[in-house]
Amino acid sequence: MPKPHREVYTIVAGASADQKGRWVRIGATFLNKDGSESVLLDALPVNGKLQLRTPLPKKDTAAPSDA
Repeated sequence: MPKPHREVYTIVAGASADQKGRWVRIGATFLNKDGSESVLLDALPVNGKLQLRTPLPKKDTAAPSDA
C-alpha cells in the first residue's frame, strides 16, 4: 500500500469551556500521479471540519548500540 501523503484529523471540542479540543485521526490522503490527492476517510466529522497535516518524521526509538 502506498505511503499516506497527509493525515486527516478532526478536532473534537472539550466537554467544558476550559478543556482543550482533542485531535482525532480519521483518515489519510494519497498523492495521485497527476499531483491531485485522494482522500480516504475512516469516519465522518460531526462538525464538518477536516485538518490535513503532513506526517512528521518518526523518531528513531531503537536503543543505542555499544559498537
